[in-house]
Amino acid sequence: MIRKTPIRAMSLFLLILTLCASLAPCALADVPSVPTAANVDAVCVINAELREVVVDQNAHTRVYPTSTVKLMTALVAAEHFSDLEKRITVTKEMLTLVTGRNMGLAVGETIRVTDLIHALLCGGYNDAAVILALATSGSFDAFCDEMNAKAKALGANNTRYTNPTGLHDPSMYTTAYDTALIGLAVLENDTIFEASKRVKYVIPATNMSDERTIYNRNALITTSMTEEYYYSYAEGMNAGATDEGGDCVVTAGKLDGLTWVCAVMGGRLTSEDDETNHAYVAAKQMLRHALVSYEVKVLRTTKEKLGTIPIRFSATEESVPYRMSKDLSALLNIAVDPARDVEYEITINYELMEAPIQEGTVVGSIRAVYQGAVLDSADLITSETIESHGFLVFMYKVKLVTQHPIFILFVLVTIGGIVFYVWKKLPSPNSKRDRRKRNRYF
Repeated sequence: MIRKTPIRAMSLFLLILTLCASLAPCALADVPSVPTAANVDAVCVINAELREVVVDQNAHTRVYPTSTVKLMTALVAAEHFSDLEKRITVTKEMLTLVTGRNMGLAVGETIRVTDLIHALLCGGYNDAAVILALATSGSFDAFCDEMNAKAKALGANNTRYTNPTGLHDPSMYTTAYDTALIGLAVLENDTIFEASKRVKYVIPATNMSDERTIYNRNALITTSMTEEYYYSYAEGMNAGATDEGGDCVVTAGKLDGLTWVCAVMGGRLTSEDDETNHAYVAAKQMLRHALVSYEVKVLRTTKEKLGTIPIRFSATEESVPYRMSKDLSALLNIAVDPARDVEYEITINYELMEAPIQEGTVVGSIRAVYQGAVLDSADLITSETIESHGFLVFMYKVKLVTQHPIFILFVLVTIGGIVFYVWKKLPSPNSKRDRRKRNRYF
């Protein structure tokens, strides 16, 4: 007869292991990874509120900026012209510098700055860029100096512009990260951002032309050319391409109180038969990832009592509690559990404190760390005011004084001096005078 007890025991053991595994907390690996954009040179997605990057795919690699240059052109020009209703007269010099896409402006035609900005961002016209550049700074070189200075001021330190249109120049470069930073600046400028969001814009009649209607070429926000890349959450910015720089697109999106800027650079065709704009595909994919995958999570609140520090000189308390000076929060993937996945590094500056202690006294610090990165930090402060007891303070000071080496030395020297003085004053037992004194006494 076959004994089944060992088999049953093994089966029970395996069942218990299975149940334990199913009930165990999810590991960090369960957090969805950032998707990889295919057939593009670089991607950067950054949060506007916290300025944190959540997608970095070669984001700091130098690339050609193509038409994204026009975002900086608009920023510099808009800062120069405080009155966007101001009219600019088109000169022959301006038009001789125009190459590529243009809307047919004529010498002597006057047009408003706001119309040129819309033509630049909504229509992607190069003549609008050239006219704005020369009207702002007088020359390409001077305008590019202003563009580069503005880029540095925004933190785009790996960017160099040589023209205001984005036409290819081997010495002109940027990065997806720098382009995203510039996109954040556009987002903060209502005039420029609204111009980039227009699906179409009508330029009023000028002294030399009837009204013109221009259409946006950013396929993320319009279906006038194709519906393939349209994304309802995408908002404005810019798109363009050169043979060398590939397809590039910058866009923004907002959901649940969080705003994102997405820059995709260098979309490349996979074959001669490939007609896909991979920059649009990647931008749609990455912007969607940011919109649905992240949220600002409160990690810990000031209501929590983190611990206590021993104190002295209080007649009523033996310790003082401390808390955080502010709530800790961070932008995290929605799958991250702050209680499970985030570590907290606490530093306390005191082993013992002395009353009086005021509420709000800084006693240390706390850092929230996730996968080696610091998410947020705060001071640790006392959460109560504790008064001192005068007698206890006095006795402690007396103790300090009496235990001080100098005081002890002083006491010993004093005692020694007294002993020596007394000894010197004592009469010698052999002197006649002393004997007479003793005899007289007795």
